[in-house]
Amino acid sequence: MRSEESREERLRQAGARKDLGRRPRPGADDRACGHRAEVRELLAALAGLAAQGRWDELVSLLTKPDILVAAWRADDELVRELWGKTEEASRHRLVDAHRPAWQHPDPRDPAALSVAELLIDMDHMDEAVLILDRLIEHRRQHGDREGLALCLDHRAHVHWSQDQRDRAEACLREEERICREMDDAEGVAAALNNIAILLEDKCQLDQAMSLYRQSEGIHRERSDWAGVANSLGNQARLLVDRCNPDQAMPLFAEAERLLRKLDSKEGLARGLGNQAEMLSDLGRNGEGLRLAREAYQLARSIRHGPLCRWLRELLWELGDIPTPGDEGTV
Repeated sequence: MRSEESREERLRQAGARKDLGRRPRPGADDRACGHRAEVRELLAALAGLAAQGRWDELVSLLTKPDILVAAWRADDELVRELWGKTEEASRHRLVDAHRPAWQHPDPRDPAALSVAELLIDMDHMDEAVLILDRLIEHRRQHGDREGLALCLDHRAHVHWSQDQRDRAEACLREEERICREMDDAEGVAAALNNIAILLEDKCQLDQAMSLYRQSEGIHRERSDWAGVANSLGNQARLLVDRCNPDQAMPLFAEAERLLRKLDSKEGLARGLGNQAEMLSDLGRNGEGLRLAREAYQLARSIRHGPLCRWLRELLWELGDIPTPGDEGTV
């Protein structure tokens, strides 16, 4: 337990450990793409190359714009997993394979945003920023409000990861404004959820809870159950920080049920990690450690760098010792 800490310090640390959510591209159900026969065949072929250790062929395909976009939109977790295996078993490195994309970013490249998202998730923030800033500039110039809102969402994610909270909030506020102007309910909900995380970081808890609930309501209206689970998890975490664990547990449970049903490894890893922290605060370290271990294995399986770092730290706090060499890996 961390009872010796001041309430303000505990809230600050809780906010620092949250990660901004990334919304899907407007107007596209990315997961639905995975049901198309040709995309399923593509994903199976990519996984097959990895299973056979044919790394050169795999990287050649993963760097083709059309293939990257199709695979990334259909199953971003698989793409991260494939790159993780590739880097572990071969000389290929993600940041080198996509060097042209970030050294000389072309805003007309249909794969540019997918590359930036992949770089962010694999913890190459500096390279991702080079692409995002060029995309933001181009979309402002050409009045592409939908594309601009999405890029601002990603840019806020990078600002947050680099502890640039005010800049992250400015991006999110602009994203919210643009989405409201376009009547993009999904975009508004995503922006509200992330703004709430920033408000929580500032200990503005009532305002944060209000935005979380607004976000949840929009997601429910749209039957966006992943969004509902995310909002519920954030509300539960805030209730824990306000010393209301009994109210938090049903929200955590509902969020976990939804995420397991959706088979969302990233969302489930984050939710289980939040539950593990709560149990630790309540002195139930054994239960917390079990959940933290499951969360960490999920995060490792999809090679999610920022999430793995947070969960490694949590495991250390709970008294777990990483396996040899694990400290330096995703």
